[in-house]
Amino acid sequence: MADDLARGYCSTPDPIVEEGDVGTRAASQAGKTWKPGTVLTVCFLNQVANYPDLVEQHVKEWEDCANIRFEFTNDPRATLRISFTAAPGRFYASVGKDVLIPTAANAPDGHTMSLGFVPGLNYGDAQVRGLILHEFGHALGLVHEHLRPDAPNFFRDRQAVYSYFGGPPNFWTQDMVDFNIFDRLAVQDIGNSTKYDPKSVMLYAFPPEITTIPTSSNWDLSELDRSLMRRIYPKDPGQTLGTPLTLGQATRAEHALAGTEDLYNFEVKDSGRYAMETTGDFAWAMTLFSKDAPAKAIAFDEASVRGLNARIEQQLDPGVYYLSVRSFLPDGTGAYGLSVRPATA
Repeated sequence: MADDLARGYCSTPDPIVEEGDVGTRAASQAGKTWKPGTVLTVCFLNQVANYPDLVEQHVKEWEDCANIRFEFTNDPRATLRISFTAAPGRFYASVGKDVLIPTAANAPDGHTMSLGFVPGLNYGDAQVRGLILHEFGHALGLVHEHLRPDAPNFFRDRQAVYSYFGGPPNFWTQDMVDFNIFDRLAVQDIGNSTKYDPKSVMLYAFPPEITTIPTSSNWDLSELDRSLMRRIYPKDPGQTLGTPLTLGQATRAEHALAGTEDLYNFEVKDSGRYAMETTGDFAWAMTLFSKDAPAKAIAFDEASVRGLNARIEQQLDPGVYYLSVRSFLPDGTGAYGLSVRPATA
């Protein structure tokens, strides 16, 4: 839209947080997701047009794919507290359990999310839905897609990015630009994930004057968004996802759909070091995480060993673990072998 107020970008960490060490406010999903089945209470601290009704309508898309529920209340002590008027033109949200941090910014009478729809601007139905889904994605612990370590390098010139986000309606400081645009997350902070997803509702639509790679306005949940939510918040928390692996026995598989991942599970009965590796003629990436903590990776490797295969060796305690395997290449498919076995000395 022509009006600069319509160009507001979501910022994390929440700019209502008091000044402090930016480095202590990591915007990752690891450790910030809720227990499956959690009911998150939501309060509107004020109202603009019919946007509260639209929030209640659109967040059902997250509920459809995640074992989480939003309960709307008039109690200002609700877990999620939404303001439509605190920052017109600006959209931001605390990430997951960050709303529980006892700071002045997250006091019971403060907001944890800004949906700064400007009265009189025609955002369009799709854009309204996308902005709501994006901010509630943060409330569920999701991070911005462009901050993933495997995301491409979008930007032509760092100074041009500082200038763009330093202007209206964002008025970000250089530190805020660094944190929200340039500071990539570590693999272990986003480990339970798919690969970089250009269709994710959590991806910015960057303007072409500051980018080398086109990005689109994503106003809907992508299939990978839904897949990730189903894993983090399974409808049946006791269910074990993926294809079972037998320790010491190699499995052959065909990765047929580019841009996706293959999910496996295995059980460790005795503590010790275990080796997980792929074999084959293609390049693979592999992530290990525990069923008990599905929002945080234990280890990650991509194309580091012979034939560009992946290998992880890790000390494991008894329990059920997940392995995800994906192609190192965005359009990669093909056959591979996979095995998990006790590591030899």
